[in-house]
Amino acid sequence: ITERKKAEILLQQTRQNYETFFNTIDEFLYVLDEQGNIIHTNNTVKNRLGYTEEEIIGKSVLMQHPPERREEAGRIVGEMLSGTAEFCPVPIITKAGVQIPVETRVTRGVWDGKPVLYGVTKDISKVRLSEEKFSKVFHINPSACGLSDLDTGKYVEVNEAFYTLLGYAKDEVIGKTALDIGILNTETRNAVLLKADRNGNATNAEAELKAKNGDIKQVLLSSENIFVQDKKYRFTVVNDITERKKAEEALRESEEKFRLIFENNSSAIAIIEPDTTISIVNEEFCKVSGYKKQEVIGMSWTQQIPPEDLERLKEFNRRRLLNPKDAPDKYEFKFRQKNGEIKHALMSVSMLSNRKIIASFIDITERKKAEEELRESEENLRKINAEKDKFFSIIAHDLRSPFNGFLGLTEIMAEGMQNLTLEEIQRIAVSLKYSAANLYSLLGNLLEWSLMQRGLTAFEPQLFLLSRKITESMALVTEAADKKEIAISYDIPEDLTVFADRNMFEGVIRNLSSNAVKFTNKGGVVNVSAKTMPDNSVEISFKDTGIGMNKEMTDNLFRLDIDTSRKGTEDESSTGLGLFICKDFIEKHGGELRVDSEEGKGSTFTFTIPKNVQSNAVELLTAKKGKGARLLLRFRKMFRAMPGNISKLFRKQNIPVRLKT
Repeated sequence: ITERKKAEILLQQTRQNYETFFNTIDEFLYVLDEQGNIIHTNNTVKNRLGYTEEEIIGKSVLMQHPPERREEAGRIVGEMLSGTAEFCPVPIITKAGVQIPVETRVTRGVWDGKPVLYGVTKDISKVRLSEEKFSKVFHINPSACGLSDLDTGKYVEVNEAFYTLLGYAKDEVIGKTALDIGILNTETRNAVLLKADRNGNATNAEAELKAKNGDIKQVLLSSENIFVQDKKYRFTVVNDITERKKAEEALRESEEKFRLIFENNSSAIAIIEPDTTISIVNEEFCKVSGYKKQEVIGMSWTQQIPPEDLERLKEFNRRRLLNPKDAPDKYEFKFRQKNGEIKHALMSVSMLSNRKIIASFIDITERKKAEEELRESEENLRKINAEKDKFFSIIAHDLRSPFNGFLGLTEIMAEGMQNLTLEEIQRIAVSLKYSAANLYSLLGNLLEWSLMQRGLTAFEPQLFLLSRKITESMALVTEAADKKEIAISYDIPEDLTVFADRNMFEGVIRNLSSNAVKFTNKGGVVNVSAKTMPDNSVEISFKDTGIGMNKEMTDNLFRLDIDTSRKGTEDESSTGLGLFICKDFIEKHGGELRVDSEEGKGSTFTFTIPKNVQSNAVELLTAKKGKGARLLLRFRKMFRAMPGNISKLFRKQNIPVRLKT
């Protein structure tokens, strides 16, 4: 029986191998008799459901379904055996009452030589969980989602966001392709497919979809091929970016408008970073500043501001940063062009959210010049009005008073000559002479002042000895000084010469010496001195021991709108006009008049005048801006009036002469 024993051993081994394999399978395996009673199961049934072998062998397999669905399960088993159903979806239940979602398939077979039913129950709880998760994500997703058959392209499911975006009802979509519905055309579909990888997957491909109402939706489309059991689908997600595209387009339009306004603005505009560097400028900025764009980008705006304006401008910007509402909208400042020229500007500042500054300004240099000219014009007008008032005052009062005295004396002589003694006639004659001298001096001043105001004063400088000219010019003053017992002393080098207009110089000497005597008490002293200065000019001083002036009077001495005239120490009349004539004559020579005085201690009037032709020319040619232009014009008139032998001095001294107005 050796062969039989071998066959029995082989059968036993085969049976053992089968049982081992049978019990390693995770599905629930059943062997049933034709009535549906359990003959045999694998360990998964016993371990997962919690039954012992005695509790299930011989029992109906329907006992492992929920009581309320056992009839349904039996019916489906019959349909599977007849070929009308593929599987039974009724869940099974553990001994503890927990239901497990399954798919059960039943087929006929043979077990131990007898006909049986084989049942295979698959736990689909994980699949169900995955499907549930997918379903929830699919349907609550705010993006439009669609699931379509990969082979036919027909939609099998879409979510609510899909309907909301495109406006279609569910029955208008399910079972149809995107082309059938009309949400995209062939061209758009092909364009999207071109953006897909070799597996057919696309990510954020821009496309246009057409809604039911005809609106075009700008979208980002992503798609991926997925498997559900044995079926292949295409999962598509659509994100609506229509509003974003509109915003981007609006932003582009806004940026284009800003660029056009920025570049074509008549104001110079610069965008300044928080660290004060310039990041963007327009063409007008380059035109005003003189820099090219590549030169100014990255430059600190503080480099273009003069030091005296920089702190004020920084304070202005600080106020704009801390409290924009209370800060001024505009600010005047100066800026330095590339060539170093200083210009005036009016700036407006706006703050951006990122703490950048947009500064726009216009060049107001010409306006400032016009304003300055207007101020000068107004000042000249005030001066003219003051001079007019002064002129009328002199005519109405100062000129009338001497004439009244003069007329009174002549009336006495005309009506009572026969009754006057010789001594009385002589006294009246002296008074007449004194009044006539005052009238002559006053009329001379008025005439000189009138010519000066109309620009008709001749200016013909020449060389002459200073000492002789001063003594000649003070001849009339000497008599008045003798009467007041005032001593006049001179400290003037005999050989000292000056280069000046004789008539103007005499007028200056007469007025200053007359004032010195007029305001000095009886027995006082007047000293006239002159010396050469380091700049080759001559300084001439009239120092008296008279009544002097306080600071207020000296500050207003050369202002026509304030009356500083007063009587002399013996009631001599004064108009205050002579000092204005002196000041103008001295300035015509490029000199300067100044006064030092203390009330009760006398006054010193000092002025400078060119020593010779060379010093005058050098002073005029090196004069400062503004004043220099006027001096050069005067110098040209002076040059034309020079005798030929004097003009040769320029060439001998190697002085370059260039006359420009």
